[in-house]
Amino acid sequence: NITMKLSVSVYLIICSAEAFNALSSIGNGRTSLMSLHGHSEADALLEKVARMRQEIAEMEGKTIEQVEEEAREKKNVAEEAKKVLEKPTESRQTQSQVRIPIPESPDQMIEQAAQAVERAYRDGVNRQTVRFALVRDDEVNMANLEQWPGGAQEMYRESAKPLTMEMMKQIFSEPYARSDVTAKDVWDFDGSAIMTAEKSNATALIFANTDVKYTKDIKNLDEELGDKLLLLINPFWRNLDSWGINLLSPGAKDLARQVIFETGYPETYSFIRIPVKGKTCAAIKSYPYDWQIFAYLEDGAGWERPIWLGSTESEPTGSEITDLLVER
Repeated sequence: NITMKLSVSVYLIICSAEAFNALSSIGNGRTSLMSLHGHSEADALLEKVARMRQEIAEMEGKTIEQVEEEAREKKNVAEEAKKVLEKPTESRQTQSQVRIPIPESPDQMIEQAAQAVERAYRDGVNRQTVRFALVRDDEVNMANLEQWPGGAQEMYRESAKPLTMEMMKQIFSEPYARSDVTAKDVWDFDGSAIMTAEKSNATALIFANTDVKYTKDIKNLDEELGDKLLLLINPFWRNLDSWGINLLSPGAKDLARQVIFETGYPETYSFIRIPVKGKTCAAIKSYPYDWQIFAYLEDGAGWERPIWLGSTESEPTGSEITDLLVER
């Protein structure tokens, strides 16, 4: 799988850098116990890198130098994209020019989501919606459209829970000092839950749906949290029309309008995959930038890669994605 191969290649470069840093600390005369420990770790890392480098080269039918060069290029692209995302953006023109890289692993998606949530919160957006692509945490092919025969319970247990918990640990946390996160089920048969992060005082409601209970829960959380961060994770609605007509709860739609849509829970991060004309397409939104649209297409070597199709200011419709794919 091309995604797995590239990810492993990037890992090789990272391992090499870590080993180099550990050796440099000793070369500079910092011969503390920690530095000596780093030296032994560096030796182990270098040996592991050498073995993995050879395996990747053999698997791809390339030279070791070619594998290393591809990994360096990919790492440089990721670093440049990260630098762009960390810069403040004030103009509409700047926002439309930024191209968000498509995540190639669940970890990359989590990191992107955490960064988008933090940027929005710094801009005063303390009520947000995050939509993950629901993949298992060990998925290596982000183009794979998962099947969930166990319904919402399985989706929560195998995907939404680990994705959200890791994101909540990262939000406003120092490196290597992740926040403690607690989770409490709301309705087990819905796969819904509430998570709270200790360091950021952030709260996330996962898999809320159009049942009036969740609207009331959101109202209560909004009142309790004040200026603290409240996230709706993969709610089961797209807009107010999702409520329809409910004879058992005739005021449910009006309540949702007041509590959710008038208060405002903008999507600050969203990564969705859509099958279009036999191809898997994807759209990604990362605050405050435009939606970026991709298609997983075969390149000249027969490998399936995410190819950028275009961007839109608002969430793209199926017909817009189809038009971009046809033009490709």
